[in-house]
Amino acid sequence: MIHEFIADEKAINDNDTEAFAKMLLQTHNNGRFLIPEHQFFSSPIKRRLIMLQTSAKTSHSYLRRLLVLPLIACSILIFSFSTRKDGKNEIIKADKKIVLVVDAGHGGKDAGGRFGTLIEKDLTLKIATRIKELSPGYNIEVHLTRSRDEYPTLAGRVDISNKISPDDFISIHIGSLPDKDTGRGNFNVFISDGNPQLIKSKQLGLSIFRQIAAVGGIERNNLSVESKGLYVLKNNKAPAMALSLGNIKNKEQMQQITNDEKLDELCGAILRGVVAANKK
Repeated sequence: MIHEFIADEKAINDNDTEAFAKMLLQTHNNGRFLIPEHQFFSSPIKRRLIMLQTSAKTSHSYLRRLLVLPLIACSILIFSFSTRKDGKNEIIKADKKIVLVVDAGHGGKDAGGRFGTLIEKDLTLKIATRIKELSPGYNIEVHLTRSRDEYPTLAGRVDISNKISPDDFISIHIGSLPDKDTGRGNFNVFISDGNPQLIKSKQLGLSIFRQIAAVGGIERNNLSVESKGLYVLKNNKAPAMALSLGNIKNKEQMQQITNDEKLDELCGAILRGVVAANKK
């Protein structure tokens, strides 16, 4: 068809376009009248006749080329953006503000687990603090049970939460398995059968479970959801859960916390889990 258009253009140079068009039509139709169902209306000849009548004036040609510029600009703009499909750093903002209490396990006189220079109470505080720093982007308001190296009693932690009356409560911990088990996964979610909002606690745990499983470096089969009668969970009025984020003796797992980029991925996963659990 393009070759036909080029040939037609050459044929009408310095000649009568109308006469050439009539010749094409007469040759194709053999002088018969056109009726609505005639194949002419869907034939290449019709397209050739339309092209013969298309203006070839230079001003119009320039105008058509200029009209292409906005399309090119939009295409460049669209392809200049990249979308992460892995979800690692995706921010999912809650429709309405969520109030969350984050408990950094241990603290003060209670160091928790130790391995080399790593101390559980310091790691849990680092995680809780980073969750709080990232939380505004998710429309989450975070309150900490401790913001420094001190030891609130278990009852004191529960009192802080119950006075705030949050939507959710999360207690952060680090596992400490025997040396022979350092290769095992130790990313666990704990809930308590004694919590008055057990169903919502399970929903919160499963939601965060799924988000953490998607974070690189943490295999899905290293995660489990278990029922455990922890005081801060059982006596909390809000949906409550505890997170055990890796084995302190496992170097690879601790990189999820000691490496700032990986820590942001982990904390982002926790916050996305909270948002997902509170969607109606």
